[in-house]
Amino acid sequence: MKGNIKTHKSFTILFVCSGNSCRSPMAEALMKKILNEEKPQFPIKIRTASCGTIALNNMPPSENAVKVLSEYGIDLTGHRTRRISKSAIKNADLILVMEKAHKEKILEIMPNAQTKTFLISEFASGSSKEIVDPIGMSINGYRNVANDLYDLLKKIYKKLLKQLNSTTKN
Repeated sequence: MKGNIKTHKSFTILFVCSGNSCRSPMAEALMKKILNEEKPQFPIKIRTASCGTIALNNMPPSENAVKVLSEYGIDLTGHRTRRISKSAIKNADLILVMEKAHKEKILEIMPNAQTKTFLISEFASGSSKEIVDPIGMSINGYRNVANDLYDLLKKIYKKLLKQLNSTTKN
């Protein structure tokens, strides 16, 4: 993670997958939901963004991602895909990727991003589990991915909140 979270006026989390049409936009939207529900507890502005390592720019999200997130009360229809860029990497304080290959691509673009780039499961719980790409799966495959992401993101929220609370008490 880039610096100490308490020194930031805002903090940007960048979620990265391959095509930016399902996993990373679902993670971004689910994190926004968690942050909105818990808003009073965060004294700094947490920003979220998403992109893909091989994404075509300005494409809509996958239909099943839209359907599954609607079950969480989230409208993903306005999302448009975005390819990873050097500026997106530079502007992020924390980069959470779905697969090890995504981390490798980020470090190929910007090697000094290593200290702020993590597999999402690694940052949440120290695991090396990758988040499977649901493209081509049934809606239940997308539900499983969304549920896995939501569980990891709740852990990440608590981790960031704990860091903020421990640093503001000192």
